[in-house]
Amino acid sequence: VNAGGVGVVALVATQTTLSDVPSGAPQDLTVTAFTSTNISISWSPPVPTEQNGLITSYSIQVYGYPFPAVNSSINAPCITMDYPVTQLVTFTLTELEEFNNYTISVAAVNSNGTGPYTANITQQTLPDVPNMSPRNVIASPDATSILLSWLPPLNESQNGELLTYSISLTGLPFQMSNQMFSSNSTASYPSNDLNTFNVP
Repeated sequence: VNAGGVGVVALVATQTTLSDVPSGAPQDLTVTAFTSTNISISWSPPVPTEQNGLITSYSIQVYGYPFPAVNSSINAPCITMDYPVTQLVTFTLTELEEFNNYTISVAAVNSNGTGPYTANITQQTLPDVPNMSPRNVIASPDATSILLSWLPPLNESQNGELLTYSISLTGLPFQMSNQMFSSNSTASYPSNDLNTFNVP
């Protein structure tokens, strides 16, 4: 603009700022154990203003042993996978250990790197039947009875809290705790660290 009036209007230039690593973590992280060996994870993308570019994948960190089969390296507990960002994202960790704790967090990834991780969530897989028999089973007979003693399975093989022991007895009819049991009977006995049971 001058004394003669308004000059020619310049063309408007539009410029997009460069992308950067995501500045926000994914939202609404949910971790659910639905079997003794599987955990389901779901989350939503970071808010748009914190994505700072196109989200190309998500990095899932899983701490706990054993790590999922998708990445069995003990030294690399971080799992990265590609998912679209236009929907709720879900992933299932499989082949985990029964009744074991896993700590999980998720971060968004774009072409510039990995953004911040969500707060950790710890989830325990569901219990399952023990996969080991009691240890050091000893039968000590006398003239009228047999004293049984044993140690519980190793902790990592119990797959949950031990409630009772099932004792299978084979032989002629006998009497136990004032109740008659026939051959091949099974009885339950409360769980203790060191267990003894007398068969009269």
